[in-house]
Order: sequence, then structure tokens, then C-alpha cells
Amino acid sequence: MLVSEYYKPILKLKRITNGLFEKIGLFLAAVILLTILMSNSPINVSVASASSASDNSPFITQENQSPDSKISENAVMAVDVIPPVITILGRNPVTSLRVGSVMYKDAGAIATDNVDGNLTASILVNNPVNTSVAGTYTVTYSVTDAANNTGTATRTVIVSNPLDPVTIPKFQDFLIIPPEMPKTTQPNPAIDYYEIATREFQEQVLPTGMPQTTVWGYGSATTPGTFNAPSFTIETTANRPVRVKWINDLVDQNGNYLPFFLPVDQTLHWANPAAGIAGRDSHGTDPTTYVGPVPIVTHVHGAHAIQEGDGHPEAWFLPAANNIPAGYATTGTYYDIFKTTAPSGASWGPGNAVFDYPNNQRASTIWYHDHALGVDRLNVMQGPAGFWLIRGGADDINLGFNRPGQQLFVGVNPAEPITEIPIAIQDRSFNDDGSIFYPDSRALFDGFTGPYAPISDIAPIWNPEFFGDSMMVNGRTWPYLNVEQKQYRLRFLNGDNSRFLILQMDNGMNFTQIGAEGGFLASPAMLNRLLLGGAERADVIVNFTNIPVGTNITLQNVGPDEPFGGGVPCPIGQDPITNPGCGDFAPANPATTGRVMQFRVVAATTPDTSTPADQITLPPIVPLGAENKVRNLSLNEECSNSSLTGFQCPKAALLGTVMFNATTGAPMGMPMMWGDAVTENVTLGDTEIWDIYDFTVDAHPIHLHQVMFQVVNREVFDPAFGVVGTITLPEPGETGWKDTVIAYPGQITRIKARWDIAGLYVWHCHILEHEENEMMRPYTVSAPPVVPKLNITATPTTVTVGVPTNVNFTVTDGVTPVSNAAVTLSGNATGTGTTNVNGNVVISVNATAQGTITSTATSTGYTDGTTTLSAIAPPVTIQNLIKNPGFESGKTPWLFYTNGVGTFNVWPPAYAGNNSARLAFSTAGTNMQLYQQGVALEPNTRYQLSFAAYSNTGHDIRVRLLKQVTPYTPYGLDYTANLGTSWAVFTTQFTTSGFASNVTDGRLQFWLVPFAKAGDTYYIDNVRLEKVSTTPVLPGIVTHPAGQTVVTGQTATFSVVATGTSLSYQWQKNGTDIAGATGASYTTPPATLADNGSVFRVNVTNSVGSVISNGAVLTVLPVTSINLIKNPGFESGKTSWLFYTNGVGTFSVGPPAYAGINSARIALSTIGTNMQLYQPGVALEPNTRYQLSFAAYSNTGHDIKVRLFKQVTPYTPYGLDYTANLGTNWAVFTKQFNTSGFTGNVTDARLQFYLIPFAKAGDNYYIDEVRLEKI
Repeated sequence: MLVSEYYKPILKLKRITNGLFEKIGLFLAAVILLTILMSNSPINVSVASASSASDNSPFITQENQSPDSKISENAVMAVDVIPPVITILGRNPVTSLRVGSVMYKDAGAIATDNVDGNLTASILVNNPVNTSVAGTYTVTYSVTDAANNTGTATRTVIVSNPLDPVTIPKFQDFLIIPPEMPKTTQPNPAIDYYEIATREFQEQVLPTGMPQTTVWGYGSATTPGTFNAPSFTIETTANRPVRVKWINDLVDQNGNYLPFFLPVDQTLHWANPAAGIAGRDSHGTDPTTYVGPVPIVTHVHGAHAIQEGDGHPEAWFLPAANNIPAGYATTGTYYDIFKTTAPSGASWGPGNAVFDYPNNQRASTIWYHDHALGVDRLNVMQGPAGFWLIRGGADDINLGFNRPGQQLFVGVNPAEPITEIPIAIQDRSFNDDGSIFYPDSRALFDGFTGPYAPISDIAPIWNPEFFGDSMMVNGRTWPYLNVEQKQYRLRFLNGDNSRFLILQMDNGMNFTQIGAEGGFLASPAMLNRLLLGGAERADVIVNFTNIPVGTNITLQNVGPDEPFGGGVPCPIGQDPITNPGCGDFAPANPATTGRVMQFRVVAATTPDTSTPADQITLPPIVPLGAENKVRNLSLNEECSNSSLTGFQCPKAALLGTVMFNATTGAPMGMPMMWGDAVTENVTLGDTEIWDIYDFTVDAHPIHLHQVMFQVVNREVFDPAFGVVGTITLPEPGETGWKDTVIAYPGQITRIKARWDIAGLYVWHCHILEHEENEMMRPYTVSAPPVVPKLNITATPTTVTVGVPTNVNFTVTDGVTPVSNAAVTLSGNATGTGTTNVNGNVVISVNATAQGTITSTATSTGYTDGTTTLSAIAPPVTIQNLIKNPGFESGKTPWLFYTNGVGTFNVWPPAYAGNNSARLAFSTAGTNMQLYQQGVALEPNTRYQLSFAAYSNTGHDIRVRLLKQVTPYTPYGLDYTANLGTSWAVFTTQFTTSGFASNVTDGRLQFWLVPFAKAGDTYYIDNVRLEKVSTTPVLPGIVTHPAGQTVVTGQTATFSVVATGTSLSYQWQKNGTDIAGATGASYTTPPATLADNGSVFRVNVTNSVGSVISNGAVLTVLPVTSINLIKNPGFESGKTSWLFYTNGVGTFSVGPPAYAGINSARIALSTIGTNMQLYQPGVALEPNTRYQLSFAAYSNTGHDIKVRLFKQVTPYTPYGLDYTANLGTNWAVFTKQFNTSGFTGNVTDARLQFYLIPFAKAGDNYYIDEVRLEKI
């Protein structure tokens, strides 16, 4: 129907204004209106003007009516026949309701009308749902507008019966093996980047033929078909950073939010978005379930993470849904805080956060899951979790197993079966419609029916523990796996909310545990049972080689169907009540939760290439050093404080500290809540032992964020009498690094860790129901208090052996002289001196041997400061026959000649001093030389030539010594130096020839033919020509190696200038000789962060002695990821970017993008003399190394220039002028440069993409992912 058909004007309908006639008129109007509405053809008429304010009829308009007229001849009536539109909030249909549920809380609806606007308040709801009777119910919403049009909508609500786990077929479907999570394309090659979303979908959790289950799961936001529960595995490499954009995509197909499908207890301390900014992250007061949008934040469990990427419980965020209710907080408290400090915080936006993970830890099995405050027990129950595996590094070994690849059921080696399998075990309960069940009342746990909060202090929905009645492995209930007659590496994860697992094979076979949470154990452990608390992992090798084909082996769970308190299980089918002494508890139900999955043995199709378990030697575990502090912490359980509840237990589980009785020494737990002041304040760099006292009756898996720790031991204690003293050592599976440890009741569990990242973190029980109700506490890691350090300098820094030398030591606190500081000497020297005068101490230093003399300044309240002096041998005069050898006096007496085109200049860079010779050739000739004449020589004498040099192309150079005039007789030296592109020292010895007596007509010639080419630039410095002494001379150091600062991936070069005869060099790193480092200079391999602080020195020796140089410290800085460019990917439109042309062109933002959604598009229809896209206000530091990178292309392949300069006149260049050779497809361009043109920090830089002279009419340029980073 056309829009015009809804509104059919009525021409010349006379308005009757009084009494009976008015009623008759309205009746006639209604008849006419009905007749028109029943017509099939619209009536095309002119619409009159709107009614006057005095017109009470919504249908009749009136024109040109005189004050006394009774009837208007031009009235037109517009009829509203469009019913209101009702939009249902929340999910439709509603599942996960089980018969006996306390209530059904409807999420409501909103109504809008084309005329009347918002009619939500007028909606009538017919809600017949009866949760005590199974069935499918229809909730009807209706609303009527002022024109009597009625809109309706319906929601289906399913109340299901429980699904009896005994009736679920066992071992019917195969095990799902999660493949590798695909990465997302981005321009930074130094990191792995992912965009991972959380979404809702249907999955076949129950066996095929039974209903599907609604779940949540993670998946690649940029790769279809990757959403699964459990999620795909994130495969990473040790020490290679990972960046993840976590996206909350829990919205429906219309972009409206999806609520939880499990019950939320709003009286706990939880995210509480409905309370708004002021009330978020708090206890609510509404005892009913929450039906609003879902908060999430992802925690990578076991990651050595910075605080901003740790998944803090209060760093949650809602989806970027269309219909977030007004007044809701969309982010948690710490989301807002961390957004301002995170390396990628500028990229955080609605519905997402970008977390950076350094990944600088051992190869290990870690995992990722939701961690939002007060609801992660529900979020994880609904599905989002997955493995995060770290491989490589010094602590990994290749055991020859075939891991999953990027496709389902296809390994990295597709010709082999997958023999390394991550296995996540979780318990669930189901309704008969396939939905997941989770209790909606405390009464389902212990029968307590209230009163509940806010009337009492017992939460109405929270259950102290949850034990599902069905076992799920990798998202399937009771699956099977075909295993060939080979070894298999199984990475087990206990992903249960509350359940402790004790795993064993039903045939009693042994298996070998090789790893735990933090990587490999100290040594393999042979086991036949495996205990796993919540979130614990175990890396296990199972050998099926000798198991007959056709054998089916069931993986059993003999842990309890109730809280675990330690001990051993009774035999299957027995319990300690009816069979006293059989064990400490009854094992899980053998028909259901006592079975996990089945292994079906088949014949091997290929040889087993894995390392036999009994031949594996694992990397060593390095013990932590002595502890700086021991903390006493407690695990506690609290009962209700209200007589209304009969002091019901438990009310909550809590962490806390420990207080000791002053008389008896007996310990007492001091419970603390999540919101109490932080008590665990760790000093950065410290090693601590945490003594965890369990005052409850249950065991608890305790997890510390950020650190891996070592289990020290466990010791029995009695709350009444204190420590009993029975100590047990770590279990075999606890001999490696851990992030989660089982704390047993009545025991002190001791763990030891070292903290090396500052920030705010949490520790908690990983029984998720405990964690959600106060058994979680924040802790901080902070830098130690700064103690000022003395700064000491010496003048001079070199003394001669046997020659007393007055050395002035100046001592300051960095700014102010320290007048009470004392200076002492250590090493091969003695000294006497004056007292401190205004921070200056003069000491007469008498060195007794060559080497380093350490001078130490001390003063109360300061950290000692040190400096070093060099003691050198008495000088031996060795005459350099070359004048102005380092070009410090300019060009004199050097000469340059070429019959091509070239120049000779003297300026930096220098190998030593300030200057070097620079030879630049624009045209190569047949005679190109730098030379010095008048060199005096003796006949048949041994000489040594040395010099430093390089060329921009690495082209070589030849050095000759000859008679300076015709016939240019050779004088014995003809040497070719194999130059590189950085400074190096070249040395050669020769014997003079060609003359019989002393001469003074030698020419030392640097000859560049045939090596130099047009465009080559040569640098030469420190030229020495010396007669080789026949008497050995002690080595001495003239110039010590200097400290170097590089970023990861760069090399550093250390060099020394030494005197003496027949010198040999041996470079050392941290006191250990470096193989092959035997020259006057040494260049390191590409540096890693592990090299930071390393000390390099060189031992210079000859036949009569040796001298060791001062140590030079290598400082290695991480490559920063702080991007100085705002809106670098144009995802915020044109913000911060400006475009100018004096031709004709446009600047727009949209697809195609190199990464994300948008890029900048510059379209030029007429060329001007000034065409630029730019961003002003860029902040820069002087004389600093930066890196620019961007992605770009143009439709014609025309190039682009990028410049950096002062944004206002005189437009001073700031060090970057780079032309990018674009193609017609996306490519990434990178350029490093040093800033110049200013002396202090500036904020007035303009980064400019300049299109002159490259662009032509019709060109389109595309630019994306612009990054400017300090390196």
C-alpha cells in the first residue's frame, strides 16, 4: 500500500458545530471515511492547512473560517490508520527457564507511534507465564494510539523440564578440536594482531539429534565461521607482542542488546550498569534478575600482563547497541581509567577495548575468559573461553607432536593426525529444550527460602557453589576421540565453575605429566590420577602405542559431586557413610559426572615421530632467590549477621589477612571485602612468600593475576593452637611454575613469586561462585621509594701508573653539591686527600698497576655513587708520521684530486673526535684520490698503517705508499680495505721497499679507482702510520668503550682505541668472553630486552701484559607503541585531519580500508600548486629518533611526499622529508629519522602528505593507519 493510501483527505466535509447536528455530522463523516478506506484507489486531493489551536478534532482541518461562520466549505480531514510499533527488548524466545524457577522477569518492550510518539508507558502486557508448569507461553504486548489504532507484539517463553543426564547418549559424537584463531591484518609487522568479538549463536552441545544450545563464544570479527564455544586457540610466540581488540558484540540482528540468558544476582558487588556512572561497580538492591545489556571484559589467565591489559573486573564495557537505556553506565570504573594510560588506549571505543600483551614469558598453556565484576560465573557458563598457547623461547622444546592448524581437524602437518590436543572440561546442566540451566534462587542450593537481600544479608539468587550434572569436553557432552597407536599430548584445563576433577583412565593406565600452568615441570611425573582445581592446567602425555586396536578407554572423574576438601575418593560406587574407611568422599556419579570422554584406539597410519615420554629432558626450573617479605593471608567463610535468616551459612566467602594471638600465637583470619582498602602492596622487583591460611572447610583454587609463582610447601595449622608443623612438599605436578594453586582447609599453602610489572591487579578463588561474592581482592605493585643517589664525577679520569695525580671528585645529588659526602678508592691505587669542600674532594691518586680504579661516594640518606678512573702504563712515544690524522685541523695538509666530479670536505660524523674526511662523488673518474705528501720513511723498516673508514654503499678503497713524484716508485704498501656501511678500523703492516736510504718524499694515497661510483660518499678518520717497535710496549687504553642505547632489534657497536705493540683484543659480555669478538670494535647481534643492562668491555693484551677497559653499559629500550598521530586510521571520520588544495579536489573518509573500516580518500579533478592532507599539533622531542609508517596507494601509482615541519611560518623543517613510491594496491611504507630544527619540546609540528609534483587530474589517493612513534 502506498503511503498516500493511509491518509485519504475528505473534501468539503462541512464541520457541524453544535448539538445534534454535530453528532449527525460526525456519524456521516465516519460513514464516508469508512467508505473511502474500503476503496482500492487513493483519492488525489489537495491537503488543507493544519487545524487551528481551537480545533478539537484530530481529523478535520479548517481554512478561512470567519468568526461567525458555522460551516467551512474548505475543511479536509486526514485520517491516521498506522498502528503503533512495539519493539520487544531482550531475547525472543526466552529459554533457560526450568520448572520450579522462582519467577520469570520480563524484559519489557517499547512502543512508538507515527503521530503520538512514545507510547511505552501505555503498553498493556498479558503475561501468562507460570514457571511451575512446563510449556510454551506467549507474552502479548498491546498499545492503542489516539486514533484507536492498536499495535501488538508477542514474545515466546519456554518453561522446560530438566534434562535427565542419564538419558543423554554417551560417546556418540566426536571431540571437537579447536583450530587456531586467525589473525587480523594490520600494518605493524612487529606484533600479532587480532580483532575478537563475543557473540551469541546456536551450537550442537548435546549429541546430534538432540536440541541445539544457545551459547556465547569468541571469534574473529574479521573472519566468518570462527565463532565457537570453547573458542579457537590463540597461538603465540614467546617474546612476540600480541595486541587484541576485544569487542562486545552481544547484540541481535537489529543491533539491539541481548541480555543474559542466565539469572543475575543484582545484590552482589557487581558491574551494575543500571546504576549509572555514580553507582556502577557496586552492590545493587533489586532482588530480581537483571535483564539489561551484558558487561564483559576479557582476562588472559596466566598472562604476564600490564594492568591495562589484564582484564580487571571493573574494566568492563557494554556492547555498542542501539538501545542502551538512558542513564546506564556503558563502561566500568577502570575502563575509563585504563583508557587514558593503555598503550592502545586511544583506540578504545564504544563496545571494545584494545589490550596489549608483551607475551614475555615461558612457553606455557594459558587461557582466556570473561572476568566482568560479579557476573563472570555466568558469562563463562554461557561459553566464552579458549586456549592461549605460548610457544618458543629458551624454555620450550619440540617434542614432535602435531598441533591443530587453522582448519577444523587439520593439523599443522596435514598428512599426520592431530596428536597435540587442548581439552577443556566443564560441567553443565541442561533443560529438555537444550538450553543451559543455572539456579535462580539460593533455595535450590540449601533450601533457604529467605528473607533475602535487601531485607537480610543473604543474596537471593547467588549459590555458594554450582555442580552441573553433565560433563562437557570442548563444547560437546561426553564425546569420543579416535586415537592412533601413538603418543598424544593432551593439554587439560579444568574449566568448571566449582568442581574439582580427579581424572583417571578406566583401565588404570599411567600417563606422564610434563607441564602445568607456567610451562614445563622440573622433570616429567608418572601418574595414574590427575587432580585439577578450577582453572588449573596440566600438560600430559598419554601413550596408546601398545593398546590393542578396538580398545575403548573411558576418561573417568573420581572427584566429588560436592565441595572438595582434600583426601582420596572411595572406590567407584562407594561412599564413606555406608562404607567407613573406604576413603574421604564418594566419587562422582559413575553414570554421569564420573565419566568425561572416551578414547577409541585405532591403528597408526603413520610412524610416531614424537619423543618418548621416558626420554624427555625438560628445561631446568630456576629457583627464585631469597624473599624480601612474607605475607600472611587468609581464606574465610562468613555466616549471616541477621537473626531474620537464623544466621544462615554461608553468606559469602572472603579473602583477608591474618592476625596472631599475642599470647598463644594462634592465627585468626581477618576477612576483607572487595571494596576494602588494598592491603597487599608489593614493591616492584621484590620476591615475596605468601602464606595462605585456609580457615574454611573447603579447598580453594587460588589464582594470582600477572605473576607465575612457585609452590614452596604446605603446613598444617590449628586455629586454636597455631602451626602444628607437619610440612608437605609440592606435588609432582607442582614442581614448575603455577598461576593457580589448591589451598587445603587447615593448611598454610606457601607460594613464592617475583613481581616485575607495576600496576593494579587482583587475586581470587577460582571457584567462580566464591569469586563473585567477595572472595577476590585487589593488590598493587609499585616502584620502591626513591632514595636519592649520589652523582660523582672525576677530573681527570685517567692516571698514569706510578705518577701521583691530583684528582678532583665532585659529588652532587644530581643538582646540588653534597658537602658531607666521603670518597674512597678501591682497586690498584692508594690516595690521600682533602676533606669535602662544597661537594669537592681532591685526592692524590697513586696507581700501582694498570686497570680500573673505583671511586665511591657515600653519605647518609643517599645511595652510594661510583665512578671509575683508568690507570694506564707510562706513555711510550710512538710517532704518527701522518699530520692532522683525524682532520681536526680541517683539510691541512691533505690534498684531493679527481678527473671526475667530486668534493672533499671535513665535518661530522667522526669515528673519534669531531671531524672526518668526506669524499662525495657525483661523477666517477679514472683518477680519484685523497693523499698526503712529504711522509718521512726509513728503508727496509716495518711499519703499521691503521685508519677508520666506511662508505655509504660499502664500496671498497685502496691505500698505497709511493714516491710522490714521477716515476711514482712503490714504497711497499698496497692494501685494499673491504669497507662496510658503518665505521670500522682497518690495520695492516708492511716493510718499506723501493729506496735505499731515508726519504721524505713518500705519498700516502687513498685511491678510489675502480671502486667508487657516482653517488658514493666515503668517510675516513684516525689515519695512523707508525714504525713498528722491535721492543714490546705494554698495552694502554686511550679511548674506552662508551655506553650505547638501542631499541629492541637494533645492534650496538663498541670500540676501543689502545696503544702498545702487537695488540690482541677479546671482548666480553658480563665478564664472559664473546666468541669471535677479537677486533678493536665489536658489534652485537640484534638486541633483545634480555640484553638490557649488559656490560661490555675488552681485554687488550700482548706478550708483555694486558689491560681491561672500563665497562660500557648497553641499554635496550622496547619499541614504543605510542602513536603521536590522532585518528590514525580515520575511524573517527575526518577528525584531526585537514585538507587543502588551490586546485579542485575532495577529502572523504570511508572504505576501502587497509585496516578497520575507513581510510582517507583524496580525489583530484584539477591540479593545483598546493595539494596536501595534514595534521597539525604533533608533539615532538628534539634530536630524537622517530619512525613514521602508513599504508597507501593511488589509482595511478603516482607517488606522495611526507614532510614534518613547523606548522606556521617560517615552516622550519623538523627532520622528515620522505617520498613514498606508491603502487596501485595497498602497501606499507616506513621511514626512520631524527628530529632537527628545534631545541626544546614542541607541539607545533605539522605532518603533511604533499602531492606536488606527483598527482595528476583524475588521481585518487588512499591513506590509512598513519603512525608516528618515538623509537
